[in-house]
Amino acid sequence: MSKERKWTRFPEKEIRCYNNSGITIGDYFEIKRGLATGDNSFFIMSKKKINDLGLDMSFFKTVLPSPRYLKTDLVESDDGGIPLIEPQCFLLDCKLTEQEIMKQSTTIWEYLHSGIEKTSQKYLCKNRKMVLARA
Repeated sequence: MSKERKWTRFPEKEIRCYNNSGITIGDYFEIKRGLATGDNSFFIMSKKKINDLGLDMSFFKTVLPSPRYLKTDLVESDDGGIPLIEPQCFLLDCKLTEQEIMKQSTTIWEYLHSGIEKTSQKYLCKNRKMVLARA
């Protein structure tokens, strides 16, 4: 394969060599394409920003930064699964209704409402199928 001028033909032809070891990278990681939040600076934060804003960490999940920001090929984690890298990134990930958010965390509710004027008007946010229910 190293002598091939184009690699694009390999998915179409029965030329590939398969290693049937049984173990794949998917056995160790959940692999997804990059995030498309519509406003990364609003939805992805550092732990410091989350703490400074007084937001509830239970509304966040860890995500790896874009590969261009990773300074290592090996990402280790602490006992809680938090990657031991800089920058540590956390995604605001909430599937609750607006009423449920108000009951569980007023700081998250206020933060989400702070994005109505700017963030909610951005293309991806405005055109998402799922939106928060109005209280």
